Amino acid sequence: MKLLPLVKLVTLLVTLCPAAMAQHPALESSYLRIGVVYNSTTTGQLHFQAIQDALRDHAIGKRAEIVEIPYTELGQTQAPGTETALKNHDDANKLRIAIVLIPYVNELQGEERLLAVLKNRQVDLVLGPTDSGVYVRVVEQKEKVGENIVPVISSLVVAGEPNEADGWFFRTNADIARRTGAIYDYLNKRWVNSIAVMYAESEFGRRAERAFRRELTGIQADNYLPLPYQGDDFRPALRRILDKRPAAVGLFGPAEDMVTIFRDLRSMNAASTLYRPISFAVIDIRRRTPGLDDFYFVSVMRPEESSNNGPEENEYGDVYGLSYDTTTLVLNEIKNAGLDRPFEKRGFRDRFANVLSGAVGTPGPKTGMRFSNMANSGELHVYRVDGDKVVVESEDVVGMFEKLRWKQQLMVDRFGMLPLAVLATIFLTVFGASVNDLYRWYGGSFKQLLLGPPHKYSYGRRLISKHFLALVLIQFSIAVLLYAFLSETGRIRYDSILNAFVIALAPSPLLRASFANIGGTNIGFADQYDRILKYLTKRLLAVKYGDKIEDAKLVLAYYNSHSFLKRTVTDIYLAIPNKEEGARLRAEMEVEQEQYTEQIDRRKALAQRLVEMRTWEELHRLRAVPESMKDLSNIQSPEAVITDCVYHCFGDKNREDILETVVQDQLKRASDPVIAHYKTKIRETENGTDTLRDKVFVKLQFLVMTFGFLKKRLIEEGLHPREDKEASTAEKSEDN
Repeated sequence: MKLLPLVKLVTLLVTLCPAAMAQHPALESSYLRIGVVYNSTTTGQLHFQAIQDALRDHAIGKRAEIVEIPYTELGQTQAPGTETALKNHDDANKLRIAIVLIPYVNELQGEERLLAVLKNRQVDLVLGPTDSGVYVRVVEQKEKVGENIVPVISSLVVAGEPNEADGWFFRTNADIARRTGAIYDYLNKRWVNSIAVMYAESEFGRRAERAFRRELTGIQADNYLPLPYQGDDFRPALRRILDKRPAAVGLFGPAEDMVTIFRDLRSMNAASTLYRPISFAVIDIRRRTPGLDDFYFVSVMRPEESSNNGPEENEYGDVYGLSYDTTTLVLNEIKNAGLDRPFEKRGFRDRFANVLSGAVGTPGPKTGMRFSNMANSGELHVYRVDGDKVVVESEDVVGMFEKLRWKQQLMVDRFGMLPLAVLATIFLTVFGASVNDLYRWYGGSFKQLLLGPPHKYSYGRRLISKHFLALVLIQFSIAVLLYAFLSETGRIRYDSILNAFVIALAPSPLLRASFANIGGTNIGFADQYDRILKYLTKRLLAVKYGDKIEDAKLVLAYYNSHSFLKRTVTDIYLAIPNKEEGARLRAEMEVEQEQYTEQIDRRKALAQRLVEMRTWEELHRLRAVPESMKDLSNIQSPEAVITDCVYHCFGDKNREDILETVVQDQLKRASDPVIAHYKTKIRETENGTDTLRDKVFVKLQFLVMTFGFLKKRLIEEGLHPREDKEASTAEKSEDN
């Protein structure tokens, strides 16, 4: 299975065909000359080895006398116009085939040698070349060959003009467009949407990159990075890859370059985070790229032919398989034409084109190649190099869980644990912004959160509320989605902590913004966000005051005058460091006050603001809370006190008279609006079903509003039922 050394070739040549050493005059008329044009690299050697093995295994090869002629030994005179005979005149059963070795070290030399061989009609048939550049440039110059042209059949070239039925140049490999489509479909199914492609400045590299670019329908332009390179100067392109850190890196060039690129990419990664992108190629790299691992590629080899337990030749991949199958196909058509007849190039061309059209033919023994419309239409498969094994990748539809697993693994391979630091940055920033929003609503500051006393009514306690965390999570989700969108579209990188901080500040102003006002309706999220903050305020106050929040508000409203409450709220707003914010809140308070016509409702609105901005102990220090209610646990709703008084007074003529006397006394001191409000309420009771009870209720409500919330005063007037302890003390005093 190894190539014969040149010395053995020459020895064999001298033994079998002594006349061939002197420009081989007899060779031109007695041998079928098959020129093998190949690059003198590992790829070319595998190509030539496959041709040797196909000749050996085929029925023709078993009967043929085969000699191998180095290119340098070919005669330089043009061959005669007669067609070449296949049979040896001395032995009718012995075929005579000459394999003409035409190696080249670069594409330019390959182009020159192939053109020279064709111009001088030094071969009857060409298998090769192995490089797209040689193939394409010779096709462009086919007019120079003229009538001496012979069929040129390449098993490895993937880029070039389509095969033509009346042409002389044929490709049996799967086209580059199909190969790039296969690998892109595989990556796209797994949400790989940031790709860099390093491509050689060669015919194959440029055409492969163009074909791949045409597939990128679902990838943003910022997420695609094409990087050409020349010769072995890979480092400039690799530096850009390390800076961009795409999820996948494609290598479109000679297989021999891939080993060096793969090694340099890892050695140049000086960052603390290991960068391990998905690496892929559109050609089969087996047996030609030692040292590559976790590398994906496209192949026409059937999966069952890729098992490590199979025959050795089945592990060579496309280069060996395609060269073997193409040679077998060529020999089949030579045999079908009849071995008794001379080899006639035009007749062979027509029969071979008929095979490529799909009219006849069977799958290739190694690759399963099939043809239709003058092209290889066999199945393509994606393989992965896994250590010393080559495994075929699943072609099934990828589910959501599998896509998410791929995405998570790609994140780790590209950026390590830095995305976790990004998420932490976003969360902490959003948390701080949410706290700021809530305190702006409360009229407080960060200092109250960070330095406030750790008593049970402190601001710190209410921040653990699940409702506050819901606000944080809403803003966190918005920031993460925005960050992911910008990262997925290539605007930023997933490991940019500074960008994460800036983006995390966006949800708060976005939610507070109004973009336009149409017909008195704000277009934006400001109104909805205000409602959310109001709702959270109420829920957080429940944490602050427990189940006595409504009672606390009513106590403040009934105990204090409207002017005191308004002055206290205004002083708090004036103390806010942000003067614009303080002015906004004062203006908002004034607008709110104008909405209410009744004094008690205005006092309740002001009391609500005080409850939101100050703890109960702070309100007590402001003397807005009765001394007897310093402890919030002892708070009692004014509504409850009034109800107790109604039950105590209603139906007792003596107490009702006392109530009327006290009310009339207070009316003499009240202002005109208060008197008008009282009389309006009394008139409203006339329409009720329980007029007397309602009037008692209105009178007591008026007294509570007038006295302020002074339960002691009501007890002194005999309008409130005394508690047992108070009654006992009073009785003892009377006895004394």
